[in-house]
Amino acid sequence: MHIASLPGPYGIGTLGQSAKDFVDFLDHCGCAYWQILPLGPIDGFNSPYQSLSAFAGNPYFIDPDALHTAGLLTEQEIADARYDGSPWATAYNWIKDTRPALFHKAFSRVDTALQQKIDAFTANQPWLEDYALYTAIAKDFGIACWADWPNKTLRKRDPKTLDTIKEKLADAIAYEIFLQYLFFTQWQDIKSYANQKGIAIIGDMPIYVALGSADVWAHPELFDLDQNGRPRRVAGVPPDYFSETGQLWGNPLYDWPAMKKNRYRWWLDRLGMALTLFDTVRID
Repeated sequence: MHIASLPGPYGIGTLGQSAKDFVDFLDHCGCAYWQILPLGPIDGFNSPYQSLSAFAGNPYFIDPDALHTAGLLTEQEIADARYDGSPWATAYNWIKDTRPALFHKAFSRVDTALQQKIDAFTANQPWLEDYALYTAIAKDFGIACWADWPNKTLRKRDPKTLDTIKEKLADAIAYEIFLQYLFFTQWQDIKSYANQKGIAIIGDMPIYVALGSADVWAHPELFDLDQNGRPRRVAGVPPDYFSETGQLWGNPLYDWPAMKKNRYRWWLDRLGMALTLFDTVRID
């Protein structure tokens, strides 16, 4: 059961009461595990398997009711955020059109005490600065994949250019960090609730990451790319009973010799993060 599929009033499943209700259902049924799909931000086709980040969480899972409880949204604002359609439907287009405005209202009410908590969270997430910067730039350009950005120095991560864009997009970067703080705080509450009921979470980790991701942009040396940042080879599968012609996923392949030189640090960090989010991990 993926989070997005949980029923609720907000057009998508959230890390709120519906998630706890599902945990209660599993407990009542005598289940010991809850397996979910990847939790990362979705791509333009609403898939979590081509995510902007191998580390970040999907902000659309943030529960508006919890933001109201925290004093970040008013009762009227969360009432206006409710979806008029079926509670059993995932309304991705509606979510994408309406949720950012709601989250920006919450962001505008961050006070000193909450900012200190966000800063403490950020200090313990070494991937977060690159992710927030990448997401802010992608939204500013309106272009998700860094390899398509018109500014070559940004594609190449020129330090002076990065300093300039960080200053220009400082508020947008802070907003993305705020969303990740909310996501991880709410997710840990759900995981703790499940674990207290004796239910373990099985996470899902795609073995490959998307070319248009903060991971590849921040660490191009770890992937098999040409001088223009394009994959020399891409991932896929040969013909099988799912598809007579096979599947072309398009993910860049890893440069394993380069990864070996730094003792697979990126993979260790990724697995370390996964094992803080889940009790066990499925790599596919």
